[in-house]
Amino acid sequence: MLKLKTTLFALAILTAVPCGSGAFAQSKPTIGIAMPTKSSARWIDDGNNIVKVLKERGYGTDLQYAEDDIPNQLSQIENMVTKGAKV
Repeated sequence: MLKLKTTLFALAILTAVPCGSGAFAQSKPTIGIAMPTKSSARWIDDGNNIVKVLKERGYGTDLQYAEDDIPNQLSQIENMVTKGAKV
């Protein structure tokens, strides 16, 4: 279930990124990326690829792995928002 939620979250981010207005494109925000764990090469590759695509498009990124700890992931996401992540 956590993997599904994380995948959907990542897809939502990638879908929302190209939908900005002209004003939005001038000042690109930091995008928080919450991945479930580093124990699988799949999640590491997904995280790195998302960062690569977003940086190529001029966005800042904050990639974090929760190591399958849901309270930790929630805390990481809250921290991303506190630090200014917009997505």
